[in-house]
Amino acid sequence: MAQTALESAESKSSGLIFTSAAVVCFLAIAAATSYNLTTKSLWYDETISSYYARQSFLTIARMSLLDHVPPLYYWLLKVYSGILGRSDAALRSLSVLCNLAAAVYLWRLARERLDEKTALYALVFFATSNYLLIRAQTARAYPLFLFFTMASVYYFFRSWQEEKKRWWLLYSFCLTCSLYTLYLGVATVAALSVTVLLSAAKRLSRWHLRYVLWTGVSLAGFLPWAILLTVTHPSRNPDWWGDALPSGNFLKDFLSLFSSFFEAESLRQMPGNPAGAILAKLLLIGVGSILIHSLIGWRKNERATRVLVFGCLFILISVLCNFVLNVFAAVDFPTSLRFISLIPIAYLIVAAGISKLRLKGLEVLVLLVLVFPNLIAMRGTYASSSIEDWREMAQYIETNWQPGDCIVFVPGYMNIAFDHYAGNRYPELGYPKGLMNPARMYWGYHSMRDSSEAERFLLENAVIIRRSHRIWLIHSHNILFDTGRQVPDATMLIALQNKPLLKQEDFRRYSGILLYLFSRADASAPR
Repeated sequence: MAQTALESAESKSSGLIFTSAAVVCFLAIAAATSYNLTTKSLWYDETISSYYARQSFLTIARMSLLDHVPPLYYWLLKVYSGILGRSDAALRSLSVLCNLAAAVYLWRLARERLDEKTALYALVFFATSNYLLIRAQTARAYPLFLFFTMASVYYFFRSWQEEKKRWWLLYSFCLTCSLYTLYLGVATVAALSVTVLLSAAKRLSRWHLRYVLWTGVSLAGFLPWAILLTVTHPSRNPDWWGDALPSGNFLKDFLSLFSSFFEAESLRQMPGNPAGAILAKLLLIGVGSILIHSLIGWRKNERATRVLVFGCLFILISVLCNFVLNVFAAVDFPTSLRFISLIPIAYLIVAAGISKLRLKGLEVLVLLVLVFPNLIAMRGTYASSSIEDWREMAQYIETNWQPGDCIVFVPGYMNIAFDHYAGNRYPELGYPKGLMNPARMYWGYHSMRDSSEAERFLLENAVIIRRSHRIWLIHSHNILFDTGRQVPDATMLIALQNKPLLKQEDFRRYSGILLYLFSRADASAPR
């Protein structure tokens, strides 16, 4: 009896240590994602979120149908920013909170289905993830999608352990929300369904039928939007998908995925390290070995095996979905760019493998080795400049603005980014016209491929151009239009340079943005 009491005391003490360490990890996640949150300017995709948040709920839905992105994130951001304001900090803080909430669900899943040590290791990976840091500090839908995905996975396994209606309700609700946040939620449904199918093949039970029912409820909830999306696309924007690629590289997607999650590339880029490429390959080999060891080490624990098998299926199916999208969408996106929801699952599987190593010292050593590249990458992220520095550029224009000036944006929809910082105080000219109309959200990209578009635009706006004392040309150089030479389209710049009455007065290069200033060669000309 004394032995039992001693073991109970040791168990409580151990549990307290792991819980305290988990709290430290949560604080580290919150601190890391909040640090320098507003140092960098919002870039275009984030200002799109700000623009959407200013619209009505119905307008957001209309624009989302044309933007290939579900509306839930923008709806929530509208409510959230309506309370906290639309400052950079307010817009990005929603992502910080969603990222932290996703970490909580990862910890609960690992602790309840595996053990506290695995949960702690998974949290360490999460807290030191440069991939998650970058996305948690941007006002985009990815952290919200990560939260709903992790919540739906957690409640799925909770219902498997404890068949109560509330777990099924929460599972169905979170799954539906994930589908309305990003369409990539279909990969979650596919992975869960295959996991259930494998289980039902051994022994069919009521639980499997309940899964079909509640997943069907989620899909039925998403069906109205799917119908609207089918009606809207792709006929109105035929150039979006392009021609199918002749082939893809399935293995390349896997390597890209784990290379991004564990920042293997940071080892290649270390100065004074000629063996960086070799170390990066060894790191990926080590991660692969731990993944296999995880499945072997936990094979006798049924609850843990279910989670790990699901995790492997989730990664496999997601990579396959990405492969298919790349083949039929004429693009070459790494899986890591699309599937943020995979990263906690990947960390969980690796953490499970580390926790089954026979020596504790070896566990800590392997953990530190795998965390080290991410720490290097995080340092670089904090030190890096803005993707697009709209804040500084807008301040410069406001300081130097003169009556009679006008602005031309290339591409036209970039005025959304400018307006976030400078407002609508200036008679800016979009390129092409009417792009702020939700029905033309995407025409700007494709019309830029037409070299005569710039001349047509200047002709249509000849009166405004003639009356303008100076013309500011704001040119994004992050969006490539001449894909053959990998340079931005310069047709508008050339068109303005060829105007005999205009002379280039100034040129400034900002992060992601080129700024040109043209003035009238004949200052005395009538305006």
